[in-house]
Amino acid sequence: MWGRNGRTNAHPGCSNNCYGATTNSCNLSKPKRAAKASQELTLAAQQEMERARFMPVMDIQQAVMRREMIVDATQKLMKQGVDFGRIPGTERDVLLQPGADKLCNLFGLVVEYETDEAIEDWRGAEHGGEPFFYYKIRGRAYRGEFLMGEGVGSCNSWESKYRWRNAERICPSCGKPNIRKSREGGWFCWAKTGGCGANFPVGSTAIESQQAGRKLNPDAADVVNTVLKMAYKRAKVATTINATSASEFFTQDVEDFAPEQEPARAAGPQPISRSLSEISPAAHQLNRDQSSLDRRFSSR
Repeated sequence: MWGRNGRTNAHPGCSNNCYGATTNSCNLSKPKRAAKASQELTLAAQQEMERARFMPVMDIQQAVMRREMIVDATQKLMKQGVDFGRIPGTERDVLLQPGADKLCNLFGLVVEYETDEAIEDWRGAEHGGEPFFYYKIRGRAYRGEFLMGEGVGSCNSWESKYRWRNAERICPSCGKPNIRKSREGGWFCWAKTGGCGANFPVGSTAIESQQAGRKLNPDAADVVNTVLKMAYKRAKVATTINATSASEFFTQDVEDFAPEQEPARAAGPQPISRSLSEISPAAHQLNRDQSSLDRRFSSR
């Protein structure tokens, strides 16, 4: 078949207008162009993805609205002493589990848990004869298929609240922990606190053989479930704070603190603490008058 300019078209039906070209060059030219175009598109997409890595996933207005949602939730949905509390000497509230539940519901989060580590030494074989239980739980907060944040919580049976108990001497007569030391010596079961009023002499083995004060918890196995639940609870609070970016407002759970540091359950009247400079002038005058009287009597 004759083609243009009198040249033979070597490939009848070819749409590439490759008059006079060999079969191999004709067949490979079009796929090569397509492959090159595909590579260029792939490279451009990769470059766009790399640039996107350094850009926020939301604009400033959306970020401000998200923050305001947490503020509104704290003021309108949560209650102090129930959902959050304040630790003396800190500037942020601690988030409690009910508050974490409300934030998860508000942002549509579902927390999934995984045990990172668990130690259950029931007889204390590896801990000097004392039972020991330890759990480390990892929480991951999802919104649909997207991972929004994660956190870790742990708890063990050697924390003070679980390891120790405050032992009191028990009255052998009535079985109540109302034994008091008498000023005259000996012991008595104080009737004013529900005791029977019985008296015991100095050296009474029934009283003095009993251990008083802080002692190891004799029922360590009873706190295993509590320790495990506390690890889950701490993991949920940490995960919720991370997933909602609420660390500006809340810190870790109140259970991470000693009992004497627990937050106030109600915003009641606070004790007044004033320096001498804040005392009224009348009070200063009263102090000066008292000092003058003291000098008069001392000079007589």
